[in-house]
Amino acid sequence: MRLGVSVCGAAILGAVLVACASTPTAGDPSTTLSTLNPKPDDETIDHYNFMISCLEEKGIAAEYNEATGGLDLQFGGVSQEALNQAIVDCRVQDEMPVGPPDEDYLRDYYTFLVQLHDCLVAAGFPVPELLTMDAYLEGGGIWHPYDILWAASESGPTPLLQDAKRACPNDETNPFWEQD
Repeated sequence: MRLGVSVCGAAILGAVLVACASTPTAGDPSTTLSTLNPKPDDETIDHYNFMISCLEEKGIAAEYNEATGGLDLQFGGVSQEALNQAIVDCRVQDEMPVGPPDEDYLRDYYTFLVQLHDCLVAAGFPVPELLTMDAYLEGGGIWHPYDILWAASESGPTPLLQDAKRACPNDETNPFWEQD
């Protein structure tokens, strides 16, 4: 299970985070946020509730976002390292996996990241240069197509980030990625 989080630094959290097909048409009544982002199962909701409480104890506001099916974090004033450590500490307390992903995971996740990158480019969003798989692996998975969008959203999700999440969800299990 990946923790879907709207935060910077997902590359470090790639192993714990929950991303081209065509963009959903706004006028298509069959395309709704609920169909693109189905509600997580009870186990995931329990984990999210634990994470919300645990992160709040560490000074990081978190809330479940039905539109994205993940957690939105407000971490203004908290360093990236402190945020990452808080998430790891809370996951350990909830007996969830932590630590760097293995190479097999990174190879699989890279395939998704390329799709996500292509989708963001096609939709006109700013993205970092696409890395080769070798460079991605050598860097330990420290790269993500949302990096520029997250950097611009340090004090909270910007409208541009929200638009990108709707157009190209950062969740490889999202039904959006099953579209032809």
